[in-house]
This record gives sequence, structure tokens and C-alpha cells, in this order.
Amino acid sequence: MAGAADSIRRSHPEGAAAEYVITSLSVFPMLVLIRLFELVLVRSRHVIPPGVLVLTLRGLLADLAVTLVVGAVLALPILGVSLLSRPVARTAHRVALVIFIAIAAALSEYFAVTYVPLGADFFGYNWSEIRETTASSGGGGIGTILPLLVVAALAWWVTGFVRRFRMSHITAVLMLAIFVSFASSAMLRRALAPGVSAFPSQSVYVLSTNKAGYFAGATFAHFLGSISGAKEALTGYPLLRAANDPDVLGPLLNIGRERPNIVFVIVEGLGRDFVGPGARYGGFTPFLDSLTQNGLYWENFLSSSGRTFGVLPGLLGSLPYGSSGFMSLGARMPNHISLVSLLGKQGYQTDYFTGGDKHFDLIDVFMEREGVEHLVDQTDFPTPYVKAPASVGGASWGFSDGDLFKRSLEILGPGTAKPRLDVYLTMTSHEPFIPPRAAEYHARFAARLKALPFDSGRRTEIQRYEDVFSTLLYTDESIASLVHAYERRPEFARTIFIITGDHRLIPVPEQSALDRFRVPFIIFSPMVKAPRTIRAVSSHLDVTPSLLAFLRAHYGVTVPDTVAWIGTAIDTSTAFRSTHAIPLMRTKNGLDAFLDGTRFVATGEAYDIDDSLHLRPAANATSAAREKLDRFVQVNAYVTTKDRLYRGSGLGAAELAILAREDSAFAALRLDSMDVEKLFILARATALTSDRARARVILRKLLHDAPNDQDARTLVGRTFAWDKAYDSARVALREVLRRGPQYVDAYAALADVEMWSGAPARGLTLADSGLQRAPRSADLLLHRARALEMLNRPSDELAALDALTSVDPSNAEGAKLRARLKR
Repeated sequence: MAGAADSIRRSHPEGAAAEYVITSLSVFPMLVLIRLFELVLVRSRHVIPPGVLVLTLRGLLADLAVTLVVGAVLALPILGVSLLSRPVARTAHRVALVIFIAIAAALSEYFAVTYVPLGADFFGYNWSEIRETTASSGGGGIGTILPLLVVAALAWWVTGFVRRFRMSHITAVLMLAIFVSFASSAMLRRALAPGVSAFPSQSVYVLSTNKAGYFAGATFAHFLGSISGAKEALTGYPLLRAANDPDVLGPLLNIGRERPNIVFVIVEGLGRDFVGPGARYGGFTPFLDSLTQNGLYWENFLSSSGRTFGVLPGLLGSLPYGSSGFMSLGARMPNHISLVSLLGKQGYQTDYFTGGDKHFDLIDVFMEREGVEHLVDQTDFPTPYVKAPASVGGASWGFSDGDLFKRSLEILGPGTAKPRLDVYLTMTSHEPFIPPRAAEYHARFAARLKALPFDSGRRTEIQRYEDVFSTLLYTDESIASLVHAYERRPEFARTIFIITGDHRLIPVPEQSALDRFRVPFIIFSPMVKAPRTIRAVSSHLDVTPSLLAFLRAHYGVTVPDTVAWIGTAIDTSTAFRSTHAIPLMRTKNGLDAFLDGTRFVATGEAYDIDDSLHLRPAANATSAAREKLDRFVQVNAYVTTKDRLYRGSGLGAAELAILAREDSAFAALRLDSMDVEKLFILARATALTSDRARARVILRKLLHDAPNDQDARTLVGRTFAWDKAYDSARVALREVLRRGPQYVDAYAALADVEMWSGAPARGLTLADSGLQRAPRSADLLLHRARALEMLNRPSDELAALDALTSVDPSNAEGAKLRARLKR
């Protein structure tokens, strides 16, 4: 009888409400457990700010807030399903909560590595970029996944166990009302989980916040948020203005007769906290510190973005951001100009060098659009160069900074009279922070830390980030070797070095929301009249306008009459002042910060800055800066989606017609939502079914977004060759070799084209050219043997087959050739 009564009670809607509330509240102890797990992980990697008990208590309030919001969000669907089937509703509720709790644990693991809560920037990267970044941080292995499985299993047990508890109908209804009221009231949520201004530092705030709640809020704002205030009806070209920026650099530099070389060294993660007098973590970049005393040094300088995706468009083009960075627009970048494109058309040789993947963040798409002459990345490092040490996750960002600089000088060769614009983007000072000869630099770090006058607290903090500071010592030394190498070149006297960071490196905790953007900015050159420390605030967005004003005033460089630059001339005042209006994009999809003079707004908070760029909550929370940010967000979206930066499209009529036809074809094949990896798999499968015209359409879509995907471009060439369109195949495959002379497969594919078209001698030449770069390539040795067979040179063919056997003893095609040769 008791069992029957219990069954009747449980089938009643009142019982469903009580069960729902009890199960929903089980989220809180799981979030508490995850918070403790997070603190343990954070403590193993970082220095936890003082007052950990208070931090934990404040964090528990944030966890409670998230519990109440989750209870409100799931109430309607789960209770609705319960009217039809209690068991289905119960299972769906538990599954939803387990998934949420597992995601919360994963977000805590991410935070423990980076000390940055993950937000809407997650949606700004494709899967391959996420995988590469995660692996470089040592994530993705069993040590990452196992805790998530344990948490999920525990959550399943807890959500089942709490059903033993009972709750009255009145209490359940009251709790549901609390859920809904809390979720719908921003004031109530803020009471439990206040914004960053309520905390003593950015570091304390991000540690206290609930990472799942942070991610959900950022995601909601990204997909459903809107610009606050009235929207303006935009027309025309709202950013166009007269190119009348004053020449502020000319008075600080000696003017020569020949146009100067300009060398940008963009250092991964180089924040102001690590360089120059008064740096919070200074002393580990001695060479760069010396340049701040011997060149022009801006100590209050800002990057335009908080990640690498924004540095090239901001620094080289003073360009807007798009929805997730200007470069992410890919083939859809609006018509624009940049320092690279303007100087390249006026006699400058333009070069871009990185030791990493030039396609990451679509850098290659952007730099090719600018017309860069040499685009060098990790595919251009021959033997004996060796990639940088890999992380625990098995990922390497490419070649180390010292090798990057050495390789660039090999490519540049001896100096010439032709002026150059060289752009370097370093990689080593990024997670996993493993420099070459790591033991040596760790020893140097220990000796330097011992010698520097830090108090015990700061010394302990720095010691915790030994990998970071050891790597900074290596990067600093590598930059010194580059500058010293340039000093020995004949054009050094007319070379201007511009050294800055792309953003502040992430694992070392930030003190304020502005710290991520604060970077050193150094101009070092024999042309500098006298060293100067400049305290006025400027940003990367001001660099291109200033350089072009300088080159126009003294070296005859032509600049359009109207420009759409976001920035203006760099401020060169030695006294502190802040007069610029600077929009700032912290992460992809995160254009939510703005500096307007001395008023800074970020993520809904308002601050005033002092002469050290420290933040204090604004006495008057209302701010014109908010309105300027809102308007810029609207203008940014308009000009980048409607091609309204400059009058006239960047493409001609014929190109536009081709683009329209291709867009139609892409849409018909539903390719727009597919990433590069999926497009290549689809194209290869389609080509193998003999529908090669369709495969080429797919590959054109892929190459719009990844113009240096050599596998894709080679497949284009092969499809033409299979169709016996040999001339088209040659064009496609020669373009592969132009872009990547080390790409061996293209030599084999071109050798096939020549042999199939009846020119085995040319095929042999191509196989030999490839073998000079990859002497142990079984594929090229096989192609060499085939060409020699066609040329009826049996003794040479036998030698090629012997070489093939030594490399690949079981090569079936080689065995067939050898059998024919014996006959």
C-alpha cells in the first residue's frame, strides 16, 4: 500500500515540481566541488591572490547564482515534459544537468591553464585552431579528459541520490518563483555575482567568477545581445576622413636621402608588465630594456586587441574589427589600404616572416590581400632547422624565434638599395613556453631572479612562472641577435626598428581589464636624434597614420587624400595625457571595451585611468565613452559587412562577376558552413568519383579561405591532369611551388603531368628537383624511376629503384617496375 501511495504521489504534478526543484538544487554542491577542483589546479600553476577564504566565499555566491539561473532556464521544458511522462522528464533533466556540470568542469580546467575565463571567443576559431591551441597548452590528453568523466559520473549519481529527499508543494512553488525571479532580475544576479569593479583586481574577479556562468553570459551576449541605445541609420562611408595627420615622427628622427627600411618585430605576449622601467615583472628582457633607454619609448601604449588576431590589421592598417577580427572576414574583407599595400606599390620590398603557421587566424589571406612579396612561415624552413619543442599535448607552434630571425636573413640575402618593409611575428613566448636549450635558460632565470631586487612576495610569484620568464630571456636574446645582425648590414643606417607586443601574455594574472592591451612600443634606429620616454597614451591603430605621414612629408610616399583609419597620429608628449578614442577588442567576438581620453569602459563597467594606466571605478558611472563604443560597434559592423570602408570595390567588374557565380555555386552545394578540413575531405571524395568539375568548385571555396592550403591546390592540379587539361594542371601546380618550394607532393604531381603528356624528360627534371629538397622521398624516387623507364635508360632506372628499395623496401609499384625491367 505504501508503495502504491508513493507511486500516486510521484505521478502528481505537485510531486513533479518538488522533484524538479530538489534535482536542480543538486547543481550547487557539484559547482562547489568544481570550484575546489579549480582552486587546486590554479594553485598548481599560478599564484593565488591573498585572502583565498574570502575569494572562495564570494565564488560560492556566484555558484549559487548560476544554480538558480539553471533552475529557471530548464523549468518550463522539463516540467512541460513531465506532464506527458515523468520518467522521460526525470531522465532528460538529469542528462541536461550532467552535461552542464561536465562543461563547467571543462571551463574550469581551461581557466586553470590560461587564467582567462573562456567566453564568446570560443566561437571565433575553427576546430583545427582550437585543437592546436589546446594541445599547445598541454590539454586534451587523458589528464584532461579523465577528471571530466569522473565529474560527469558523480553528477549522475548525485542527481539520482537527491531524489530521496522530500519537499512540500508550497516550498517547491516558492523555490520555482525564486528561480524565475532571480533569472529575470539583473539586480538580484548582480547582488550574488557582482561585476569586476567590485573586486580589488582583474585577477581576483576572474578567480571568483563562475566560469560556466561567465561563458553562458558571453555566449548570450554574442548571439542575442544588441547595441544599447538608439541605432543610427548608417549610409555612405562613415569612417572616411581627410588624410591630414601631422608628421609627429619627423622632428624625432634624422632625415636621410634614401627611403628608410622599416622593420616591425611583433613579439608574442610582450606586455608592458615585462619591459621597461617600472615594469611589474621587469628584469627578464635586458636587451629590450636597453632599447627603451636608447630609442623612442612609449610606456603607455595599447594594442588594439587582446589576442594575436587583431595585431596585423590594427598595426599595419588601422582597420576596423569585423565581428571576430578583420582577418576572419577572409575573402570578404572590404576594400581597404594598408602600410603594406601602399609601400609595396611605391618601390618597397615587403616581407612577412613567422616561425608558425601563416594560415592561423587567416594571416596569409590578409597579407596576400595586401600584396606582400615574401610570405615566409614554418613550411619554408629546410633541414637542418628543427621545430621548437612540443608541449605535453604534442603540439608545437613552429620554429623558435632565433631560427626565425636566422632564416629570414638567409632569405633576404645581402643588403640592397631597394627599401624594405619587414614584418616579424614571433611565437616562442607563447604556451607551452619551452625555449630551445630550456635547461640553460632556466639556469639563467634562476641566476637573474636571485640578482634582481624583488620582495619575497613578488619573488615567489615570479618563481611560479619560471617557464614564462625563462622563455622571455630567450626571446629577448633572439631579438638582440636580429638587431645585431642588421647592424652589420649596409642598410642599417637607414633602418627603423619598431618593436611591440601583440598583446600581454595570458597565463600571468592581470591586475586590471586594461592590462591585456598594454604593450611596450619602441622605435630604435640610428636615425633617432635622441632617446625619449613618451608617457602619452597611443595605440597600434595610430602607427600606420603616423608612419605614412612621416614618409609622405620627407620621402615622397603618396597617400590617398581620404582614408578610413581608426587611429590618428601617435601622441609624442613626454608628459602623461590621454586624448585618443580607442576601441578595443579583448577576444574574438568581444568588442566591448573603449578608451575615451581618461574614461575607460569594459564589459559594462566604467573607470577612470591615472597616469600609470591604473583603473579606478568612475565616480560618475554614466559616460559618453559608452555611447561612443555603441556607435563604433554599429559602424564597425556596417563598414565591414557592406564594403563601406573606401569608395569603389577592391575587385574589378569581371572579378565581381566570377565571385557572384562562385557564391551561387557554393550556396547550391551548401559549402558556406563547412570548415577547411571538411571541404578538403569532401573535395577529395568527389574527385575520386570522377565528378572533378564539382570537386574544383569545392576546392575554390576552400582556397578562398585558405589560399596556402597546398594539399588543396595540388588536388586542383591533379583533377585537371586526370581530365587531361595539362596546361591548367601546370598552372595550378606551379603556383603551389611558387608559394611553397619545399612542398614535395607538387613536384610529384607535376612530374605526372609531364609524363602523361608525353614529356618524360621534363618529368625527370621535376622529380630530381624535388629530390634535392627531399632526397629520401619514396614517391619522388618512384617518379624518377618511371621517367627513366619511359626514356629507356635501364641502368639509371635500376639505380633509382635500388635507392627506392633502400627507403621503402616493400614499395609495390617499385617492385612492378623492377619486374618489367628484368624482362
